[in-house]
Amino acid sequence: MSDGLSDVARDQERYKNFGVYTLNLLRFFNEPSACNYLSLRVSAREVDSVKRGYWTGNTKLEEGLNDFLITLGNNDIKAWDFILLEHASNPPVEVISEAGKQLKLLKDKYPGFNYPKWIDQK
Repeated sequence: MSDGLSDVARDQERYKNFGVYTLNLLRFFNEPSACNYLSLRVSAREVDSVKRGYWTGNTKLEEGLNDFLITLGNNDIKAWDFILLEHASNPPVEVISEAGKQLKLLKDKYPGFNYPKWIDQK
């Protein structure tokens, strides 16, 4: 059993890592390449490496990555909403500028999804 402060710190670490994962996912969809895929896989592994937190549990993003990419590639609304609404809507400060750029590129490429409103703000 761990203490609450350690658990919350792990939640914060997972959130930060998930922001990087989301950014790499957007980069991959904007510019599919072996390099961007590798960055995405590494960032998924980083999220998965964080132990259970206070609010969050263990993840297996790397394990399901290929299937998730296929689902996103098939324009599955629920899968895109998972990324765009749940996670890209409130990215960590460290990635917000780059995430905004990537989301704008994605919005131009794939209109029609519920993109977060902050991407159009200056």
